[in-house]
Amino acid sequence: MILHLTIRLLDGRFHGRSDGGEPEWPPSPYRVFQALLAGAKSHWAQERLMAFQWLEQLPPPVIHAHEARIGDPLLVYVPNNDENHPRTPKVYHPHILDGESKDWRVDYCWSADDSGDARRHAEIIVQCARHIRCLGWGIDMAIGTGRIIDSMPNPDPKFIVHVSADGGRGGNPMRIPCVGSLQSLEESHAASLNRIQFDTKTGKSVIHDDPGKKRFDIRMYGSSPARPFCAFQLCRPDDDEETYPFNPRRIKALVGMIRGLMNSKRVHDAIGKDRVDQLLLGHPKEYAGPRLSILPLLSIGHQHAGGQVRRVILAEPFDGNGEICHILAELFHNQLLIPDEPDAAPVARLIRLRHDDCYIRRWYACSAKQWASVSPVLLPGFDRPRSKNGEKALERAEKLVCKALHQADIPLPCKVEISPISWWPGVPQARDFVPRDKLGPAPRYHVKLTFDQPFTGPLSLGRQRHTGLGVFAAIKDAGANTET
Repeated sequence: MILHLTIRLLDGRFHGRSDGGEPEWPPSPYRVFQALLAGAKSHWAQERLMAFQWLEQLPPPVIHAHEARIGDPLLVYVPNNDENHPRTPKVYHPHILDGESKDWRVDYCWSADDSGDARRHAEIIVQCARHIRCLGWGIDMAIGTGRIIDSMPNPDPKFIVHVSADGGRGGNPMRIPCVGSLQSLEESHAASLNRIQFDTKTGKSVIHDDPGKKRFDIRMYGSSPARPFCAFQLCRPDDDEETYPFNPRRIKALVGMIRGLMNSKRVHDAIGKDRVDQLLLGHPKEYAGPRLSILPLLSIGHQHAGGQVRRVILAEPFDGNGEICHILAELFHNQLLIPDEPDAAPVARLIRLRHDDCYIRRWYACSAKQWASVSPVLLPGFDRPRSKNGEKALERAEKLVCKALHQADIPLPCKVEISPISWWPGVPQARDFVPRDKLGPAPRYHVKLTFDQPFTGPLSLGRQRHTGLGVFAAIKDAGANTET
């Protein structure tokens, strides 16, 4: 059984934001849960209580939504009830939907068993959907409808399908209801009704602005298969809080130290020597199976970013189950990186990062249509034309990038642009990066990809995509966090 809810936005705009303050699209399932509850409370009853308790226990829904762009910022002044100033500035940063079709709807599809109780609960939720008034801010007027169907509906060809994954994979974080969400929302509402209280001792009114903690879970949503990964921050050997900025021109040395950790006895005992040799180190030379990728992340985000390496991602293949990354995250935490030289001193320490780290989710492990390389892509061949048919070196290089996409098992169609200079301020030119010695004078370019559908990172391409080069970061709309 599928509980299929459709929310139509009346103005083609959506102003809601996620917990981090970034513009949110599509609206999260937790936001829909709140809108349903607000409409249902006008005629509250025991059967509605049970229906919402049933809904908060369902797995995350599949979401079908239009692509939306972030509009220009709009500065407005709104009433301020807590200060002496009559109005306070506020910046609107809405998502704007396609204006031609005016089919401004979002579909949410929850899967559930087809028992009698479940169908009764679903019918009640369908009734409550008709009472939805807005979704997002109060100015985001909306209407809701619902139905119960037997199988997952086919999405509109113009829609993008957003599917949830666990926290150890790439995607955009979204809030979903969980057990206790209903109770926390009711407690928050009761606290807001009693926010103004009269103090008999002072004879003044006291404002309590603590609504209580709302309860929800976070799941990653993307429109393409996502790679399991774990992430680390590079810190100084004697201080696990101060970051160690690694020169991007020395990525080869950084990757070599991490590979040294992979070849340690602790990792052999936990994973097995054969799996370490093949999956982690890529041995023997003729091995062509799936590989774990070591992806150094350059600091990017604004025009003054320095382009230094402060974080590293270890990413499994797209069909990985996350087991290897879970083991390495535990084994590598707090480990020292030591050059392979006699009596060499440690240069950095690996500190494990959370899967919801805002910087990694913003730039490297999100879903986006445009991606640009932060380290150059080593082409799987030479860009000199092999025939006399007039083909230019640039055209051949673009074809080799398409070949690299095929080798990385990325079937999504995309537009390819190449350049010797990066699209990211502060990132060195392609020629400044040093590949592994055995690759010799391999041609390398910075690459920009524009997919037809959002692609979910981490993303790496080229002959050295598993060992440090060809790493991509997402290009998103303005208005997002630009932490470096």
